[in-house]
Amino acid sequence: MGRWLKGLLTFLGASHLLAVTLGASTLKAQSVTASISFVSDPSWQVFAMNSDGGRGEYLGMAQCVCQVPGWPCYWGANLSNTPGACWVWRPDTTPSSPADLQGAYFSKDFDISDQPVSGDIWVAVDDFAEVSVNAFVVGATGSITDYNSAAAAQGALRHFSFTPFLISGKNTITVRAQNGPAWFAGGRCGPCNYGGNEAGLVFGGSITSTPGMAVGSCGAEVVKLQPGAADFGFGFFDTLQCSAVPEPLDEHCMVGAPDLRMCSIGERGSVTIRMDPPVSDGSGDDLVVWGSCNAANEPADVFISEDGATFVYLGTFDHGVTASFDLGGTGLQTATLVRIDDLPGGTGIDVDAVCALNVLMPVSTVRETWGKLKLKYR
Repeated sequence: MGRWLKGLLTFLGASHLLAVTLGASTLKAQSVTASISFVSDPSWQVFAMNSDGGRGEYLGMAQCVCQVPGWPCYWGANLSNTPGACWVWRPDTTPSSPADLQGAYFSKDFDISDQPVSGDIWVAVDDFAEVSVNAFVVGATGSITDYNSAAAAQGALRHFSFTPFLISGKNTITVRAQNGPAWFAGGRCGPCNYGGNEAGLVFGGSITSTPGMAVGSCGAEVVKLQPGAADFGFGFFDTLQCSAVPEPLDEHCMVGAPDLRMCSIGERGSVTIRMDPPVSDGSGDDLVVWGSCNAANEPADVFISEDGATFVYLGTFDHGVTASFDLGGTGLQTATLVRIDDLPGGTGIDVDAVCALNVLMPVSTVRETWGKLKLKYR
């Protein structure tokens, strides 16, 4: 981004106000990112797990169990991806406490003032863990019925992405963990305490956000919507299994920043979204489309246009929750419109938002007052 230069022009006898626009400049919408890291440690609140699996009473803060005398810590997971993390468990337990099928909820809130870009977590557990973000289930690892799955879950960290479930504001990450039955201890005890049927949970991750996409660099208006013949609808996403809570039809859910409210444009459907300010060809990728985890089953082609008459192919969105594109090579320096066309054979792509990573911003106007004209250039 160019620096500001200041000049002063004097007009004798001028008595009117002038407003002149001097070209435009490309700004990086996603120029600054912030990252929040987290690990399992005593800063997490712990709640009991009721007999029906639901969350129970507050128990206190998590304890690092490998620091508890007599607590077996034989887990082999490599924790190099989670520096500072410790194996945690309920604060109300000791090695002599009943252990079979006992569980707990580990929870913590994170405030994100900007627009979330990504969220990732790595988890290992003895014996089962389920990760939720903002009450949406992200994924699970381990088992309380399959010994081999439980053994694998404590020996290696498993990665989950929770990007589509993040929002601007308060975000709650919760990990529900449960110990296995007595027979997982190999006949050493029954019933067992934690000295014979140990339990533990370890995790770490990060949340990345940017102020860029929270201040008007996402789609401004749906200018054309052609619903497909099947699978057209609106809803609020709730799980990585791609289910959604139906909502009243509202095409505006595809404009503005991503918020998990999205439209399935239907099989062979199409939507055109106006970008204000326009997308500009800058450094790196210039445009990102936010969808759902079902992109592999509902691919779509993405096109851009400067004038609304001619659209140029930009790329295909066919995997992941987001797809980023570079205007370089298209022959266009800017784009005011983005069109998404669902491809045949899918189930209708889900569209949450379309956001610019590089935007075209006008240079500030020229002002004149009683003979003095002050110019600002980029």
